[in-house]
Amino acid sequence: MRKLLSGYLFRMIKDPVIWILLVLSVIASVYITSISFEELSPVTVLHTDKHLYLGNYNQVYVDAGNAKEYRFESMGVSALDIAQCGVVPIDQDDFDLITYGVQTGSYESWMFNGFLVSLHYASAVLIALVIPVFFGRLFSDGTIKNLVACGYSKRKIYLSALICSFLMDMLMILLNIFVFICFCIYYEWKPPIYLPSSFTALLVEVLIVFNVSAFVVSALFASFRKTATFVAGFLMLAFVFWGSNPLVEFYQEHTVDLNTQTEYAEYSRIAKEYGYNSFESKMDLSTLSSEVYFGDRKIMSANESTLPAALRNTIVTLIYLDPALTVRGELGYGFNNYIFYRNGVSFIELAANVLWIAASTGVGITLFRKRELH
Repeated sequence: MRKLLSGYLFRMIKDPVIWILLVLSVIASVYITSISFEELSPVTVLHTDKHLYLGNYNQVYVDAGNAKEYRFESMGVSALDIAQCGVVPIDQDDFDLITYGVQTGSYESWMFNGFLVSLHYASAVLIALVIPVFFGRLFSDGTIKNLVACGYSKRKIYLSALICSFLMDMLMILLNIFVFICFCIYYEWKPPIYLPSSFTALLVEVLIVFNVSAFVVSALFASFRKTATFVAGFLMLAFVFWGSNPLVEFYQEHTVDLNTQTEYAEYSRIAKEYGYNSFESKMDLSTLSSEVYFGDRKIMSANESTLPAALRNTIVTLIYLDPALTVRGELGYGFNNYIFYRNGVSFIELAANVLWIAASTGVGITLFRKRELH
């Protein structure tokens, strides 16, 4: 397999089309990242003549001269504090600063998390083009047939191509990260990065792109046709980029809030007496909703589904099989990667991606081995 992989990579290095697509990947990454940074005005103001106001009553004037004073790097709190604020109790002074202080740390965290869940955009599109263009030639010029004639098994040929596509995925994702780092250096920005949840979100992004690769490679080796592969790639991209999962919408339409006025009154009483920093939010994986605890006591319960048990369990299972579940932002927490990490949703999504990659690979190898090469 090593020789096959070396041969694929050598052909890629010599192929000008691949280099053009890599350049396009960098251009797309620069464009997408620049759009993201346009919304991050407290950071980008550093290199402009613009200004903005911070605070509940716009009481602080911020421009290039003092922008850093209100960023996360100057707050004196950790990235974990930013991530945990409003989720679990933290130091009260840190909570007050993050929640009520004149600062941009929370916004910076939200923007950074948003960047993480957009890493797959350019990479997924370009790999869907690379596979039919590059590997399609292996069929059209007879290379695959020659490899089989030389004694290489179809399984090894397929897996080598898949690994090669994964290496291309990693290269494009690393280019995206490099572009983001360059933007951070230019704007002298130190984003609040809580490494465990950020790394998990990054792994999800990598596996989403791997999933696209696995599906497109499977389509090519099963059909031997570039056109069919382009169509398969388009369908996979449409699925990954779709902003909502119909099953989530259907499930949420059939849930009811079980909390009574008594529970809401108790929640308000505790919040007034002890503050909102006293609560802990936990996601109930079986209902796709959250519960609120005060110490060990449950204050607010998760929503309950009105669907029959069998249908409810089936739908919830299918929802968790969505390889882009958290990326779609439908679970009520937006870009809060820490919540998905803490409650295990990110790990479920990782497992779902691995499952779909394995399924695509298994189907692709099976169909490829059954087909005759002409």
